[in-house]
Amino acid sequence: MILDATEFVSREALDVMVRRWGCRAFPALRHNTACGVPPVRVQFSASPGVVSPGIQFFTHWRYGHCEFRLSNGWTLGAHVVKGSGVWPRPWDYQPVSRILVCDLDAPPEVVEAVWREAWRLVGTPYDFKWFLGFCVNRDWNDDSKLGCSEDVVTACINAGLELHDYGRHQPNKITPADVSLSSHLRTIYEGPPEGYP
Repeated sequence: MILDATEFVSREALDVMVRRWGCRAFPALRHNTACGVPPVRVQFSASPGVVSPGIQFFTHWRYGHCEFRLSNGWTLGAHVVKGSGVWPRPWDYQPVSRILVCDLDAPPEVVEAVWREAWRLVGTPYDFKWFLGFCVNRDWNDDSKLGCSEDVVTACINAGLELHDYGRHQPNKITPADVSLSSHLRTIYEGPPEGYP
């Protein structure tokens, strides 16, 4: 079975993807496995720059970014580089020193729903105020823009799955470290990106 994201992504977002990545964009829209809809994989990463190390510093955790990992190696998520916002990107769109990849432990119908919702968010602008609000511990609530962990959490919530009891957090204040604490995530790989199968 092939999951074809073109039925979920807006025409405007498809046009931007083609302008940005050319013909490389089309394989990102179709990913499959022999067993059907691919598992939902969440990838946490550590990279140089300002944003990821800033998040690592303020959360006291070794990873500063999270996004979905597609079965063809591309990633799907909100980021400030290579066209800020929620977009699929080639796995090498930024330098990364280490990654943590987790599978979402959920029934097949929820997995399919999470993918559908993740693709529906493509084209959503990056929420720069999220990062600033996070650093100074302020609550920014703008559903028209998303940070990386907001994107992952929003796709799951829209699919009917809460990653964990938010308790002291609102979904718009979730960090990559908070996402990693979900009992629905199961680690399948941790190490340098070159070692991931």
